[in-house]
Amino acid sequence: MKKHIQNIGIVGLFVIISYLYVWSFVRTGIIYVSSDRIFHLERLEEAYRTLKSGHLLSYISTYSAARIGIATGQGYPSINLIIYGLIRLILVKPVVSYYSYIMVEQFLGLIVAFYAGWVFFKGSKKSTLIFAVILRTSTYVMYNDFGRADIGEAWALIFVPLALIGYYLIVARKEYIKGTLILSLGLSLEIYSHILTVVITILFLFIVYILHLLSDRKNIIVEIKALIMSAILFILESLIILIPLIDLLREHMATPGSLLWDNYDYSPLKLIQLSLTNAIGMDSENIGIVLLLLTFMSVCFGRKMSINMKKIYVTSVLLLLFVTNIFPWMLLQHTPLKVIQFPWRFLSIGIVLLSVCAVVTLNNMHFLKIGSIVLIIIPSLIVMIGSEQNFITSEKSMYHVARSDEDIASPWDKLIDFNNYDEMLSMNQKTDKNTYFTYYDYSKKNAKENLVDCNK
Repeated sequence: MKKHIQNIGIVGLFVIISYLYVWSFVRTGIIYVSSDRIFHLERLEEAYRTLKSGHLLSYISTYSAARIGIATGQGYPSINLIIYGLIRLILVKPVVSYYSYIMVEQFLGLIVAFYAGWVFFKGSKKSTLIFAVILRTSTYVMYNDFGRADIGEAWALIFVPLALIGYYLIVARKEYIKGTLILSLGLSLEIYSHILTVVITILFLFIVYILHLLSDRKNIIVEIKALIMSAILFILESLIILIPLIDLLREHMATPGSLLWDNYDYSPLKLIQLSLTNAIGMDSENIGIVLLLLTFMSVCFGRKMSINMKKIYVTSVLLLLFVTNIFPWMLLQHTPLKVIQFPWRFLSIGIVLLSVCAVVTLNNMHFLKIGSIVLIIIPSLIVMIGSEQNFITSEKSMYHVARSDEDIASPWDKLIDFNNYDEMLSMNQKTDKNTYFTYYDYSKKNAKENLVDCNK
């Protein structure tokens, strides 16, 4: 009975945290400016109207992207958008539905993180609870939700811990069957939301396993068998995404391009400065002050760590350096790695590993008592809400709510509320001066080339 009460209490806590996560935004009734907001709002609207019309998925822009039929749904998985469609059908109001969708994302993120932590920490609810809260209130998670509004990447982040713990079970715990199933499931759930996240996860695991083989090859045969079986299961579980994607690539479609890494200016100092301020605005990729401080504190307790934990800690620190311009990314500009676009995307792996190290450090500090758990969770939530309030204040000082025809025709840097939401959708644009919704990505390459020539 006591066990069930504890579980209900944990779920209740996660509901409260998820509500607080969006509370600051819901009360203002505004969807704030962020780098990828317009693109993903169009995708959400597509999902809602597709579901409303009696269909489950749409592979082309029937109701979005100026209704020109680009293949967004093939290049950008839409499985996770079905949840938004259901929420919108119930709540109707777009702004409330948008933040309710993020609330559901955060709740699922906490549940998945709790499960991954439960497996890693061998059933310790205290350690698991702290792991889930620290991870899901980290600024990199908040940045993807609010600073970027990248709902694809944000939802894929939910399942990164699942893939990592699956790999860990295979290599470190020798629990091959369980690890195989969890690893394949984690990767499949990632690709249902964001293709690049699963590419980054697989690339990371491949590099880590090669390094692992340099020091331990005792179980190489059974490990490789388990990893191959995970790959086969992943492919089978992901056919609904992989087949349309392969079809898209065969049709010579234009996909998002890579950036010039010669100008990559994400330095270690920038990472530290942004983390200390717990920034979540545009171009504020960081791990947050909580993870940063606990990462530095972990150095003092290195001797108390197990061998596996030392490996995880060293890997997480090296990964922090790896995402900065200390690593010569410009040398890889013309390699297949350019597909990841932003090297700091590896922080999706880093925050999981750092959160594990943070819990181990707190445990070594004897902080994981009931009273101490409260002293960890409450400050984490206060810092989270403080970052959101700073973000909102900054946004209101820089941008205004769209009202005029000129505002509606150029929506990227305008605040969106219930009154202007429908007008700002590309399918409802009335002005012939609007060029914002002339999408290049996921249209035929020759069509893109013709359009560029016409604009010269």
